[in-house]
Order: sequence, then structure tokens, then C-alpha cells
Amino acid sequence: MYSIFQIAKYYKQKENRISHRKLQLLCWYAQSWYLFLNNNHKYNIKERLFDDIPEAWTHGATYISLYDDIYKNDCRGINSSKDIDSKKTIKFLEEVYLEYGKYTTSELESIMLQEYAFCKARNGMKPSTPSCIKIDIRDVFDDYIHRQ
Repeated sequence: MYSIFQIAKYYKQKENRISHRKLQLLCWYAQSWYLFLNNNHKYNIKERLFDDIPEAWTHGATYISLYDDIYKNDCRGINSSKDIDSKKTIKFLEEVYLEYGKYTTSELESIMLQEYAFCKARNGMKPSTPSCIKIDIRDVFDDYIHRQ
């Protein structure tokens, strides 16, 4: 398992002037697809790309540790994290980037705000209502398994 900082570092190196929101969203999609591809059932999730659980903020899934690192620590956690050396993981992250990296931050956010797990966590809140509710990874898995 990796740290969210390692995943963010990979995407930051792909797109040096990446916005913090796009970085958050790329991490979301990497984790979402990883959960789906590496687990068999939502009640038995053993494989995760990283440990962090996102919160359902107004602009989409937000990983608090990543947010804090960007805004409070000048990206020290990201910049000092180890590079990913697994070719399989790099290939996976590249596939996610090829699918989602082409979108602007606003486009990605618009897509993300329609995700089932995100909407379920916000449970009918107004779009502008702040939230720190955790998004259940079982709902993420469930959403992606039903897309197939």
C-alpha cells in the first residue's frame, strides 16, 4: 500500500501546475478504480491504494491529509514522499491519468459530483452546505461494480 502523498506526487510530476482540486480528484479516481479492480466484494475490501478516506466536501471528495499538506505544509509531504517504483502501479496510475487527466478541474469536479458514493454521503444536502462526512469505500466499490 502507498501513501496518498506518493500518489499525489506521481500526478504532480505529470502535471506540474496541477490545481489542488484536480490533484484531489485524480487521487479519488485512482483509489476508486483500484478498489474495484482489486477486491471481490464491498464487505470484504482488503486492497486499497492508500489508507486515507475522503470527506464529501462541497466541491467533491477531499482527502484531509492531502488538503492539509498542500495548504499548511507547502506540499512537504508530497515532495518528500518516496517515488513509486512498481511498474504495475505506475501503469495503473498512468491509465487513470489518461482517462481523467485530460479534463479540466471544473470538468472533473462536475463528473465527481455525480458519483453515487459522494451523493450518498451528502444525502440530499444543498450543494453549498459544508460537510465533513466520510465517503464509505464500500459505496465506492458498489458504484463501480454496477458500472460493469
